[in-house]
Amino acid sequence: MVSKAKFGHDEVGGDSSYTIFWIWMPEISGKDYNAIADYFCPVFKVNGLGGITVSIKKNGTYNTLGRAYCR
Repeated sequence: MVSKAKFGHDEVGGDSSYTIFWIWMPEISGKDYNAIADYFCPVFKVNGLGGITVSIKKNGTYNTLGRAYCR
């Protein structure tokens, strides 16, 4: 289901050093993309990568389908 994923930096809440993990997926009606993004948070935390935003994007675009803040 994931077509592409990458780490990057973006401005989140006025903090330009915030790390984002982008995941591109197809848009499917009825999917809870916020829940899908939140699913990845424990993986980052276990690996010492707190403070990441996981952002699910629609394939081929930067349109956000869902987001989770992993603190």
